[in-house]
Amino acid sequence: MSPFSANTYFGTDIDISNPFGDNNTDSPKVGIDVQDQLGLFINNISGNPGISQSNYGALVKVAHSSIDGRGVFSSCNGGEISTGVLGSASAMESAIGVRGVAAINGNFSAGIYGTAGAPGSNNFAGYFDGDIMVSGTYNPSDSKLKKDITNESNVLETISLLRPVTYTYKKTEGIALSELNQHGFISQEMEEVFPELTKDIMQPVFDEDGNVVSELSFKGINYVGLISVLTAGIQELNTELIDIREELAEYKANDKIRQSLVQDDREVSDYSMEQNIPNPFNDRSIIRYQLAPAVNQASITIFDLNGGFVKDYPIDENKGEITILASEIGKGMFIYSLTRNGQEIMSKRMIVR
Repeated sequence: MSPFSANTYFGTDIDISNPFGDNNTDSPKVGIDVQDQLGLFINNISGNPGISQSNYGALVKVAHSSIDGRGVFSSCNGGEISTGVLGSASAMESAIGVRGVAAINGNFSAGIYGTAGAPGSNNFAGYFDGDIMVSGTYNPSDSKLKKDITNESNVLETISLLRPVTYTYKKTEGIALSELNQHGFISQEMEEVFPELTKDIMQPVFDEDGNVVSELSFKGINYVGLISVLTAGIQELNTELIDIREELAEYKANDKIRQSLVQDDREVSDYSMEQNIPNPFNDRSIIRYQLAPAVNQASITIFDLNGGFVKDYPIDENKGEITILASEIGKGMFIYSLTRNGQEIMSKRMIVR
């Protein structure tokens, strides 16, 4: 039937004056109105069309100059379960259920664009049951999209509560899980430490025709959200490591004698070197010493905390004192050692302000 010029409608109960809730200006050229039936079925069975040819169940081409154009618009509303578009493919070599391609000639292009409700609920803009391969992923992280920004801090103790594990998935009907060995965490344990990084998921299970036959519930983890926490933990460890290195450098400089001096306690006890007076000092300081009997040549050597040489004071008397000038060695903390024949006999620490 043709209620309007050049328009063709199929159906048993069509309002000629307003067939599809529209009017003569935007009424479809071809319309199908059915109730409780399959609206349109296309069955294209052909032989081998040749390598350069393709088979199409339906081919839709739209060329327009308006602001907005759509090749196919599908809407499914009502009932308990609705699917706007269902794609299914099988092949000998490569099968693609739904393929989206967008030309890159504008401000925004997306091969497939999905929108869902509030992300806190069981809603997903995209849901994939199986492995995903992407050439790049990005999350919205612009400061203008955020509020209540605070630094991650004191996370080492919290991170220590996590239990990293390796595991394999059970064979579970209705979900395609990897058969390879996995590395990660247990959602229930993660929920006790970082509940905001876990989510309860209810997944529908479909049959071959796309009908929902059951549901599968489980918990998921937002692993990307862990990146900032782990980074903060690394930074805390790095700060502690720097402090330990500085303490170790001081320890090595102060006790370098234990690595270079090999002689018995009796010989060492024949030497003495007093703490410099005054200490700390900002002008000059005196160090008194005594050498072993029959020894009248040695030196008192100044080192920085990293063991670097600063200044050497030769000794040509068995007993005496030397004067250290701040102007000759600079400011800071130093190690001074009594040495003979290149061996350090004893060391002490002094501070120049």
